Amino acid sequence: MGHSMGGALVVDAFLRQTNGFQAYIAVDPSLWWDNKVLVNRAKEFFPKTDSRDAIFIATANPYSLDDPTNWIKNASELFVSILKTNSSPGIRIGYQYFESEDHSSSRLMGLYDGLRFIFADYKPANFYALDGPALIDDHFKKLSDRLEFEILPPEGYVNKIGSALLDAHETDKAIECFKLNVTNYPNAANVYNHLADAYVAKGEKELAIKNYEKALELNPNMSSAKKALEKLR
Repeated sequence: MGHSMGGALVVDAFLRQTNGFQAYIAVDPSLWWDNKVLVNRAKEFFPKTDSRDAIFIATANPYSLDDPTNWIKNASELFVSILKTNSSPGIRIGYQYFESEDHSSSRLMGLYDGLRFIFADYKPANFYALDGPALIDDHFKKLSDRLEFEILPPEGYVNKIGSALLDAHETDKAIECFKLNVTNYPNAANVYNHLADAYVAKGEKELAIKNYEKALELNPNMSSAKKALEKLR
């Protein structure tokens, strides 16, 4: 991520298509610099055919709002237009103009919106739509494939879905959710505690005891697991 001349450096790195980065955020980048040399380079931009990089460019109003010219915005919009024409389908290109921000104040909003663009679809649109581990797993596998690094379903997110299913008496689905967490976070005591609670709800006493014991093995101070074991024994 870079701002102003730093944003120009970001664009330069993107056009070089190295393997060092997968996503780029350029906020109010100085693409007017050196007679728009980076804009002109975009006309000859031929990314790797399998590239799935993401680039987000944000611009803002100039310092003086009564200035009819905005060199940065004009050069950036031209760059984005050329890039969309020459780029491969796998590359994601985002652009945002902040009319109420100036060159200095655009940094924070540019970073925020840039991260939202890069990590689009990180959180499923409907919390309760993914009511089983297969759908949860599939969602994050697709996201991992797009971003080209593994993103596991967050432990807390899966626990919330599993707990909601348990409250709705969907015990088998809840157990599958908690099992997914055990697979992804085998060293987290909390995931075994949740799975044990689900087995209690299903009446699977021995499996519940086994998972409470595993939770206590990982965290001997887990009081909820201790109390649950006392009731089961």
